[in-house]
Amino acid sequence: MRLLKCFLSSVVSLVLLITFSIHSEEKPQIFLCTDNAGNNAESVKLVYGYINGKKTACISEQKLLELMIKSKDPVDTSKVSYAGAQLQESDLSNANLEGSNFTDAILVSTDLRRANLRNANLKGADLSGAYLKDADLTGADLTGAVITGAYFNKTDLTEVKGLNIENLQLTKSLYEARIDSTLLFAIKECCPDKLKDPKWEWNSNEWSRGVDFDKKAKLPKTEEMR
Repeated sequence: MRLLKCFLSSVVSLVLLITFSIHSEEKPQIFLCTDNAGNNAESVKLVYGYINGKKTACISEQKLLELMIKSKDPVDTSKVSYAGAQLQESDLSNANLEGSNFTDAILVSTDLRRANLRNANLKGADLSGAYLKDADLTGADLTGAVITGAYFNKTDLTEVKGLNIENLQLTKSLYEARIDSTLLFAIKECCPDKLKDPKWEWNSNEWSRGVDFDKKAKLPKTEEMR
């Protein structure tokens, strides 16, 4: 009997360990630079981390997170938490963020073109003015997220939680976005302009910064942003 109890206890412990390892999330490993000691209170906090086994330079936490997200370092994104991360105006285009936790993250004016955000947790995230052209948000959770002024051009919004006509009508564009039929019908009824091609409307906002424009044609010389 005693042997049986020990065996059952070991099995329970193993099950709990496996369950924890499956569902637990880890914050990215970030370390404070010693250079901060001489900085005043208003200075940007400098940090470093390790990407592909190499130590980074001392940079801002936002820039480090951006580099980590876009690195080729293999990582199970579903086990990494970016909850509450300050990633406004970051370049996260083409990033593989499937299943990532971005709860309450600040993604204002963030470049998320072609990003893989399938099944990502974006509850309470601020995506104001974010650019999500060709991004895949299939099955993502946007409950409580702010999407005012966000661009969802050709974005896959299939089975996304938290979307409704109230928040979708606050977006900047839903041109050729893949949306569930019920919502698509409601959009056509209340705000069909959201489904029109925005063309180069975004040239006058935050996305025009750093782009080389042809002043005569008033169009960027590069096709990259299309």
